[in-house]
Amino acid sequence: MDKTNLFKVITVEASITAKPFFEKRGYHIVRQQEVERKGQLLTNFVMKKLL
Repeated sequence: MDKTNLFKVITVEASITAKPFFEKRGYHIVRQQEVERKGQLLTNFVMKKLL
């Protein structure tokens, strides 16, 4: 396997409140999603950053 084609990626699921924190640190939104917690639908964001 050619190691020059390997990437290290960090993935997070960030809340609406945490999204700006991660964006300022170079993370990009992959998708918005809704998750259910204790009967409540919460919006969060799957975000990734290439290292």
